[in-house]
Amino acid sequence: MSKSFFLLITALVSLSASAEVYKDSDLKQVSYSSGQERGAGSGIAAEFHRAMDDFIKLVKENKDYFPGVNIKDLEAAQLRVLVNYKPIRVCNTSAVLDAHSNIKKQTIFVNQAAWVAKSWQDKVHISGHELLLNTGYEKSNQYQLSNQVYKIDKDYLSKKYGDQSLCQIDPHNCDSYYGIKDNLNEYIKLYTDKKINLEDLQILIEMRLNTINIVKRTSIGIKLLQLERTWYAMDKEGQIERFIEALELAVDRELGPIIEEIRILSSSKLTEKQLSCVEL
Repeated sequence: MSKSFFLLITALVSLSASAEVYKDSDLKQVSYSSGQERGAGSGIAAEFHRAMDDFIKLVKENKDYFPGVNIKDLEAAQLRVLVNYKPIRVCNTSAVLDAHSNIKKQTIFVNQAAWVAKSWQDKVHISGHELLLNTGYEKSNQYQLSNQVYKIDKDYLSKKYGDQSLCQIDPHNCDSYYGIKDNLNEYIKLYTDKKINLEDLQILIEMRLNTINIVKRTSIGIKLLQLERTWYAMDKEGQIERFIEALELAVDRELGPIIEEIRILSSSKLTEKQLSCVEL
């Protein structure tokens, strides 16, 4: 990240640009037809339905990732979506949910504050989980099928870019990413040692997720500066697009398992009975 690196970076761009790892893939890239990132359209409830439509489309196009799921069950579901403008809390705990389903009434309650902060892929994941929950394919604290939203994308990018590490892709921010990784591991230890509660854990994780996004933007900014300073660099737009894809894949590969471990750790103590009782 130091400015003293920039002249050296500029000199090396023509070499690094030609060395980009790029593999053709026979997997289809994930494409969402109904929404766009960070809010499409004029209502959260309507947006939630569009996210469910995109999840159904994803299941149709990637049936091998969703064994045992009958697409007709998903299409036939008639679900009502209501927006909650205060946190959805699990009764007698500090846990806060992104969404909650009353399966008997076929109604989904969406946490407004949590929803608007999500990427479109995250929204498809949340809506997909609630859809699978209401059609009997998943339970409240299990995400084996809905998590395929991320796996499909990861498999495509892995085949396209290989297994580059974060330090290979962005050596200038390498220490920042691994510092965040150390922080996440520290939070796990604090929680398992009962030095912080679940609500503290969620707050700390949210802060680190925001930090990850800031570091990613810094990585992209450095790459853009490299390309802008090299007038002879070919296909600058394509290079930055591929850099972002490869970076997202590497971040997910390095940090994703820890974040998933924290999610499982924090939700595993919540029973089905607890999850059925929420404060709306």
